[in-house]
Amino acid sequence: MSAFEHPDFALGRQGGGWPAEAMASIFALGVGEPAVAEKRRLPRSSYAVQARLTLNGVTGEIAVYSHSISTRAAGVVGAQALAAGQRGTLFIAAPSGREMEIAVTIRRCRALASGWFDMSGDFLRAQAEFAEFNFPG
Repeated sequence: MSAFEHPDFALGRQGGGWPAEAMASIFALGVGEPAVAEKRRLPRSSYAVQARLTLNGVTGEIAVYSHSISTRAAGVVGAQALAAGQRGTLFIAAPSGREMEIAVTIRRCRALASGWFDMSGDFLRAQAEFAEFNFPG
């Protein structure tokens, strides 16, 4: 079962539904479908959970919704554009259910047709909890 077939995707891991824009943005990216030419250095697993992001020097949290993750980076969508190079902390549940606090640097942010943004954040340290073998098959 892919992450997108899991009941947590439709319901949101913390309960309540995901915003329609978040779901539409992720599906528009084609996440979960086989890539024609994979350019990433490390493989990512499909991983759909609601997460929170705080930026260094900025008050408040930003709701983001993951679509893929590896030991070194995460792909998320959100309603707010972020500048490449911004640093912060991603609060995201590991496959075990344990909430992780991960220092990240925003690598890229691109606008989507939905009005939302697709972002990639690099982890400052490798996160073994997100290795491929930690995801249920």
